[in-house]
Amino acid sequence: MIPVAYQHEPTPPEFDFHGIVRKPGLDWLDEYDIALDGPLPKKAPRHWRKCMDELYRKYDGICAYLSVRKWHSLTVDHYLPVSKRAGLAYEWSNYRLACSEINTYKSNYAAVLDPFDLAHGTFQLDLELGIVKVSPRLSGKMRDDAQATIDRLQLNRYRFRDIRTRHFAEYRRLRDATAPPHQLARQWLREYSPFVYQEADRQGRLAVDSTEPFVKPCGAAWLLRETMWTAPYGRV
Repeated sequence: MIPVAYQHEPTPPEFDFHGIVRKPGLDWLDEYDIALDGPLPKKAPRHWRKCMDELYRKYDGICAYLSVRKWHSLTVDHYLPVSKRAGLAYEWSNYRLACSEINTYKSNYAAVLDPFDLAHGTFQLDLELGIVKVSPRLSGKMRDDAQATIDRLQLNRYRFRDIRTRHFAEYRRLRDATAPPHQLARQWLREYSPFVYQEADRQGRLAVDSTEPFVKPCGAAWLLRETMWTAPYGRV
């Protein structure tokens, strides 16, 4: 999990968020006399789904919590739960792009760190094991909140650890199989697994390691295309 830069609400002609999502949503709440600071009824219209494509485009398809680019199973997470504040159900600023599994774990809890306000370096990563850890420089409440976020979102489930280790392994494979080495591999890792990229860079692991086995080079463009779309380690 790394800081995510907030992307402003889309407006016409890009996308009329106010007219398509906010206004009809607030009109419905008003029609049924639903308090903005109360829970959102289950029967409320899910207008936020109409902006899913825009949310995906604005945030490059990257799950705000897992920090991995996804092609499927992405959802709109309401960072502040609408079970407590119905008025935020139709507010762009309350949306986080999240994979469905993470969104399920987060549920109606607000006691997780917000990717929009996250301090750089809050979390660190064991690249070999894929384990997310709290930075040792944190202490007290900040450390407790960071650990609570890992636990609530279950960031160290095997599936998530496996994704991270596979991405780092794939970076190393691409690094050794492209010519010139490194450039395209770095680009791939940065775009598709930014948390792994950031941690590999911080730990000095993006430099070529001559002790690792070399794979005979082949077409760089072909390698990237195959990795991105057919994903030898599983499309995620």
